[in-house]
Amino acid sequence: TRHKIYVQTERDYWSPAYFFVPHKPSEPKPAIVCLHGHSGIYPYIREGSEDERKKCEELSLDYAVYLAEHGYVTIAPIIRGWNETSAFDSQQRSCRRVTMNTLLHGMTPMGLRCWDAMRLIDFLQDRAEVDPERIGVAGLSGGGTLATYLPILDKRVKLAMIGGAFGSYRSSIYAIPHCICNCLPGIMEYGEMSDVVALHAPRPVLIIHGIHDNIFPIDSVREGYEKLSEVYKLLGVHENLDADLFDGPHAWSHQKTLRFLEKHFGTKQ
Repeated sequence: TRHKIYVQTERDYWSPAYFFVPHKPSEPKPAIVCLHGHSGIYPYIREGSEDERKKCEELSLDYAVYLAEHGYVTIAPIIRGWNETSAFDSQQRSCRRVTMNTLLHGMTPMGLRCWDAMRLIDFLQDRAEVDPERIGVAGLSGGGTLATYLPILDKRVKLAMIGGAFGSYRSSIYAIPHCICNCLPGIMEYGEMSDVVALHAPRPVLIIHGIHDNIFPIDSVREGYEKLSEVYKLLGVHENLDADLFDGPHAWSHQKTLRFLEKHFGTKQ
């Protein structure tokens, strides 16, 4: 069952979200916060224009729906700045406007959007259908970037599936045109993407990445993954890290998602 809900995350802001619940759950289920990328919400929930539906099918963007069909509770927010939360009626998204406004307030778009996701976790933990100790995050592209930072800010996130957003800042965000909302001021002074994701440890992480992704080069993904692997091995939890480097573009893949969730959430859907 799909519900359209609004969760109050600030005094004057309510985050729109699509809440998917498997029919008649016999017990509380693990829940996944599913964060969309720069295509907006509709391709990620099997809706929208003909082009958006085609993109959904070709790039496997509907992971919120797919995982719900396989027995998980999922929630897919409209990330602040997209669709009905855009500052411009004529545009699908307003990332530049959100970035300018957050910087003026001493914040970042990613921090603000992660805050919204944290408040959705509050909602999930209050639901009878959800096991509050088994909450994860999944995201592709811009959603993958949020899935990179959210578990660092919120320890209630027990695992992460990061799609099309890993590698290195130097080879991607710094070298290739990206939306300004991906920029976190000063981050390269302190470390690389592998160092950031290492802060998830020892919690499980699945890196999902198409080898033909043209905005996050695969060589840097492999290099970053090797560095990340060293951290997990050092902590004695190498089994908590995995990668699906699939033969595809900037897209999602389900080659390993269900096995990964079964392994770490102890469920067989």
